Order: sequence, then C-alpha cells, then structure tokens
Amino acid sequence: MAAPTSFSNPLEKWIYHKSKESIFFINCIPKMDHLTEIRGIVANLKTVPEELIEERSTKGRCCTGFVVSEKPKELKILSSAHCLDHLFTKGKPKSAQELDKLYHIVVICDHCEDSFRQDKAVNKQRRYSQARITEINCGEDLMLLTVVCVAGPKGRACKHSHPALAPSKMTLQSMEKVLMVSWPPYRHRTVAVGEVSNCSREYDDISRTNLIGYDMTLVEVNIPSDKGGSGSPLLDSAADFVGLLHGGADGCSWFISWPDICNALTDWGVLAHPAQHVPTPPRRRGGGGGGGRERKPSRGTRPSYTRRRYVDGGGRSPLWQAVRSHMAPVETRSRAGKGRPAGSRSPPVRRRARGDGSRDGGVAASPGSQSAASTERRKKNRGSKRNLSDGSGEDGRPAKKIHLEEEEEEEERMPLEDEASACSSPLCEPYIPRVVIGCNAKGKEIYKPIECEELRALDLWEAKYQAKRDRQMNLCTLKPCIPPTCLVDPKLLHIRESSTETVLRAAKFVMGLSSSVDGNPLSQCSGFIVDWDDKSKTGIIMTSALLICKKSSHTDDWKYASQYATDAQVVVHFVDGTTVEGQFLYCQEHYKIAFYKIVLDKPTHLPSFNKGVKWAEEVFILGRDGSSHLRISHGRVQYLNAHVNERHHYMYIHGVDAASEYYNGGPVIDFRGDVVGMYNLSTRGSFIPSNILLKCLQLWKKFHYIPRPHLQLKLWGIKFLEPAHIEIISCKCNIDDGLIVEEVSTGSCAERLGVRVGDIIECFNGKCISSTVELENMLLQILEDHFDEGNSLDSTIDIEIGVFHTRKGVRSTLNLTTNVSDKGEVVAIYPSLEKRFIQVVQLTEQIQVLPILPLAKRGHPPEYPPAGPSFVLN
Repeated sequence: MAAPTSFSNPLEKWIYHKSKESIFFINCIPKMDHLTEIRGIVANLKTVPEELIEERSTKGRCCTGFVVSEKPKELKILSSAHCLDHLFTKGKPKSAQELDKLYHIVVICDHCEDSFRQDKAVNKQRRYSQARITEINCGEDLMLLTVVCVAGPKGRACKHSHPALAPSKMTLQSMEKVLMVSWPPYRHRTVAVGEVSNCSREYDDISRTNLIGYDMTLVEVNIPSDKGGSGSPLLDSAADFVGLLHGGADGCSWFISWPDICNALTDWGVLAHPAQHVPTPPRRRGGGGGGGRERKPSRGTRPSYTRRRYVDGGGRSPLWQAVRSHMAPVETRSRAGKGRPAGSRSPPVRRRARGDGSRDGGVAASPGSQSAASTERRKKNRGSKRNLSDGSGEDGRPAKKIHLEEEEEEEERMPLEDEASACSSPLCEPYIPRVVIGCNAKGKEIYKPIECEELRALDLWEAKYQAKRDRQMNLCTLKPCIPPTCLVDPKLLHIRESSTETVLRAAKFVMGLSSSVDGNPLSQCSGFIVDWDDKSKTGIIMTSALLICKKSSHTDDWKYASQYATDAQVVVHFVDGTTVEGQFLYCQEHYKIAFYKIVLDKPTHLPSFNKGVKWAEEVFILGRDGSSHLRISHGRVQYLNAHVNERHHYMYIHGVDAASEYYNGGPVIDFRGDVVGMYNLSTRGSFIPSNILLKCLQLWKKFHYIPRPHLQLKLWGIKFLEPAHIEIISCKCNIDDGLIVEEVSTGSCAERLGVRVGDIIECFNGKCISSTVELENMLLQILEDHFDEGNSLDSTIDIEIGVFHTRKGVRSTLNLTTNVSDKGEVVAIYPSLEKRFIQVVQLTEQIQVLPILPLAKRGHPPEYPPAGPSFVLN
C-alpha cells in the first residue's frame, strides 16, 4: 500500500498524537518589584493605548510553544514574542536578559496538565516549571525559552519525553492541507485543520499599522485561532513544523514562515545549518510506485509516512526512527560513532563465562575457556552480519528475525554485578533505508513505499530503543530531571560556593518521610534526626505533625484542634534510595511537632543548633521531594507578628519560595549550617525557632510529653508594628513595649477578669515580654518548673499578668488561672450555636427597651449602659 500524502482522518490523528507531547503552555507574569519599570517602558514606547497601559503592565499574558531541541538536561522551546510586544519595537529592541529580569516565565507540559485534570482532589494545584528567555528576535516575533527541569504531577519531575518537532524540508504550496496544535488558556490539545491560502504575505498586507516594525514573511491559512494560541506550530503531513502562529482574525490565521524560523534557529545555535526545502512532487493520477493514485489507509493500520532528517545544535536527531523487518536490510546509526559505516558494529558485550563452559553455570571459567568462548561469539557475530546483508539465515532460508538485538538481549541478561564493569553497546538509532524505484516527470526520485509490516516492526524497535535510552539516562551522572534549587539564582552568585558546602554538610541529616493509612497515601514531609543511640543503632527524627494530619483547620489554627492519624504507616526515605519504617513516638498538636524512631545500620550525622536566630538574618530551608532530591530555598527572617489565625510560636521568612509540602518539617539553617528552626507550611514562610524546638525536645525526653498552659488569648507584639503606630500607642498610653490583646476566648478566665481586645499585657510573672516567641519560651520554662514540683497534666497553674486597660487608661495586676495540656489550644470568640441563638433572642428583646443615647462629643466616647447578664459588648 502506498504511503498517503494527502490528509486523512487517521493521518490527522497520528500527527496530533505525535506532536501533543511537544506542546507547552507558557505564562509570562510581571515581577512585582519591577512594575514601575515596566510601566515606564510601555509608556515611552507608545505602542499601547493609554487606557490599556496599566492592564498590559500589571497582568500576565500567555502563549503556546513547542520543543525544538531536547537534550539530557534542558529543553529549548520556541514561541512567539507576541505576548511581550508591549515592551519592544524593532527600532528599540530588548534583549533576552532584560525581559527575563522583568518577567517570571513558567511553562507546563501536556503530561502534567493531563494529570491535573484527572486528579479529583479538591485542593489540587497545577505544577508549573520555571523557564528563562535565552533568545529573542523582536523584528520577526520569535522567542526561545530554556527549561532545565520539566515539573510533573505531585511535585516530581516529569518522567515522560518531550520530543522536538523537526522543521519541514518540503515547500508549502497553496491549497495544501496543514494542521495546527495550540494551547489557549484552559483549553489544551486544541487541534484545527485548514488549507494554505497564501505562502508569502508581507506584514503590511494584513495590517494597516505596524507599530512594532515586524518584517517577517507570513503564511496565510484558513484556520481559526484563539487568544493565547500565538506560538502554536503549523504541521505538515509528516508532523514537521512549517510555521509558527503570529495571530489571526475572522477565521484566518497568519504564521511566521519556515525560512524566517530556521534562520533564527540557526543564528541561535539550535540548528547546525539551515535545512534546504525540497519541492513537493506533483500528484498525478495513474502511474506506478509512489506517484500513483493515493489511497486511504485501511482501518486499524497506522498511516505510512516519509520522514526527513535534520541536525540540531546538539548533533541529535529528534525524528522518529524506523526499521525494516524483512523487505530491506536493517541499518543503525550510532550516537557514539557517527562516522562509521552502517555495517560496522561495536564489539559484543562479554558475558561472564561459567565453570562448565556453558552460559548457565555458576562458576567462573578459566582464561583459556573465556578466550575460546569470545572467539566463538565473534565468529557467530560475523556470520550474523553476513546473514543480515544478504537477507538469508544459516540454513539458506530468508531471515525473519533481526539479529541486531542480540547484543542488547545479551546485555539485559548480564548479571547485575557485571554491569558496572562490562562495556555496554553504544546507543543506536534504527532507521529504514529508502529504496529508489524510479523518477517522476520532473526527474525527482520516487521511493519504494513503506509497508505496514515494516511499521509494526518500527513499534517494536522504538520500544527497545527507548527502553535502552531510559536505562542510560538513569545513570547518576546523566540525571536530567533533578529540579533546580535557589543556588542557581544569579542574586546568590556571591555566596554560591560557600553556601553549597554548607548545604551539603547539613543535607546529611535531612531525610524525606511519607505517610499512608490503609495503603492510601496521606502526606509527605521532610525531617531531620535529633538524637542517636550508637549502642542500639536507633535514632529519633523530628518532623512536622502535618505528616499524619488527616483533618486540619485550614483557615484558623485557633478555632478547633486538628485530627492526627497516629497509627499511620510512615516510611523514611534516604538519598541513596534506601527506606526504613518509622515508629511513632509522640505528637504535640499545638506546636505541630512529631517524633519518630528509626533503626539504622549505617552511620548518621547530628545537627548543631543555633538558639539565637536574628531578625533579617539570611537562612536556607532544606527538604526532600518525593524522589529524595534535595530541595533548597532561600530568604531572610522577617520582623513580623504572627497572623491572627496562626500560632504564637512562629517566625517568618521573607522571599522564600517553599510552598510545596515536602519542605514541611525540614530544617531552617543559617550560613554556618546550624539549625535555627523547623519549617512549617504557610503562605508567609513560617518556621518554629530552634529555642522552642530544643525546649520541646528537652521536655519530651524528661516527661514523655510537652505540656503548656492555655492562656486562651491571641496576642501581638508592639515592637513589630509600624513605627507610626508605635508612636501613637506611646503618645496615648505611654507604653512602647508589650503584647496587644487581639482576641479573648469566650468564657475564659481572662475574659472573666476583665481583659478585653485592645488591652496591653506588659509583663508575665513580673518579666517584661516583647514578642510572642519570647512568651512561648517563658511558658515552657514555667511548665517545666511546675512539673518538677510533682504536678501532672490536666492540672492548673496561676500566672500573674500586668495589664494596661486601654479603655479606662488604668493598670492592674491579675492572677490568671490556666489549664495545663499538651493538646492544641483553642481560642473561640463565639459560643455554641444553641447558646448564640438564645443570646440573639435576649439581645433583641433588650434592644427594644434601650434608651436612645445622645451623640458623643468629638474626642469623647459615648457612655454605654452596663452590659446585661446574657451578652457582652467588647
């Protein structure tokens, strides 16, 4: 059956399935700290109407892109620069470095989007990959991105391949059918088929104005396009790209022409040299060979096609490989030796000989028998080559098996202990040598059609080739999917070398943890070892209790206690791939700290702690993802109060990009490698400082639990407020230090004693406290002394507080009786639903009899009547 060259439904489906893995969605987001600079650039260029300047400067824009080069450690993605054309003109171009400085570029692949859509979780998130602009051509609307690691589902690197699309070598003709694969926002895998109406439009032919100064040649195609589809590839019948979408209107789209694209890719080093176009052979009725009348492929068969090679900047071919099963000799191209003849082969991989001279024995053979076995194998291989070249087997009959896979099968059967020392065969690409059967009327060669049986053999060889390539890429020296860390940021260039040594030293005590309940995954976190017993070879790991949290208060930590699955199965993962089971020891619900015991044969490292982390100090956050890869984030300790919905014991890190759950429970270290805290997932980068961690560890070792008194108050430190706010408090209240009461729990001892929202607590047990972290340290010390006296959990303890009542302007000393517990503290400002209903009814009845109060004079608050017994006005 002749290979179809006209578009048919099976061929269109094949083109779509072959190209969809190469399509990426690109989002360009302006950096918040460069908005002023972006506004100035847009205003000075005057290419955007004034009413749209603010929108173009502050909002992100998206487009489509496709892979043009796939290398082991990076992808090159070609797209349109249309989404950034408000920042440049041809006369005033911008470099790739300038645009990369102003915008965050993130991309997502088809595999990750497909996994996102199949995920049924409520709080699912798309996983974007960081990209950077490496090249741009402002006059021809082309942009080249580089992606080091493509993110996949669940925070891991994408394990699928993203093959590069090849540039076509066939000249487009008018009325020729083409296909476009685009990715408008939230509409991935959008496919459209149309016909070429004109192959050489100038930009001035389609637009009355050309403010940017575009000078590329455009291909006009009868295909509708959508906003966000700029950069989509235009594909021919061989799934090679012949254009790149610039824009469209009224059901017609214009694509940047093939010569402009290839010239740009050649200048950027993606293509070794520009490919030459070959005119499309005329289609005639009748005749023989490939020039005859075309037929549609039969149902269930894969459409035949002809592929053309090109060479990219890395010396690799991204085209699909094929082999002939029995109609033509099989040839391979070796990556290790491109210049060798097709018939030459690498020496076969030696297999360990056995004691009895056979391959199945268990004892190694003598040197003499090994030499004899090697000679016999070489003779057999030479005979196999002759059989392949003349198409006959050993008995003279036509050969029906491809013997080139003998080496790979031999390599797969090799024992594991021999793989490290044995020489592997080079990675080879199978292909089909085309046979010329004649010429057409214009003298162009006509090739023998590819049969369906050959294509079925192609599938088998592609699977073998890909499997061997995957094994090669799994070598630790060629790992392409390790995600980048913050240390690649140019802003950290001055500390890169010293920080790398510090981080690697601290990474020795960091490990990953995963939990599951009844075989269902629950969560994953990081942790670090805090104690080690050399005699029993057991260690204690400190991690976040979010590892076993099955129900959490997502909005307010103070409203109700979370629920924890203490019986969850926990597995500890190490960087070398080994795992051990973690045994649950204790969970402190208020601080969200959990301890696990592990048994470990290999030596371990213990961290050193720095108790005095300073404000504005630079720190690193360490964690391990699902593949046990080390993840690093960087930031500065903030001068900040805890949020009203977060616990008092947190400090915060500015500039940190650690939103993933695998940072939970990971250590926060300083530039010396000392642990200054443990990270806890938060939108503001919260962590528990090391002085609280050490005190908790000390109490747990001493009492086997970590108690604390429940004040049932939410507090803020005055020292963390704005200076203007501190000045007002100092002027009105004559106080410049202490803790402001933000909320008082309904029915608590503090409420009964008259503590109200807005009051200031100046001291606890006679000691002045200026931050909530200092308060937590003090409360833990008070509890330790309380338990040393023989007290236990569920007891009470009196704490003396000095309060400034802001409404009355007076000070008082109160004796606050608090409950002692190791559970999560609850601060509820609303009573139960039943009680609230009764109070609302009583409040409504009392409002009806309240007298109308006169308006207060300016500067004097009105005198409210005393509150009734059934409700309280704060």
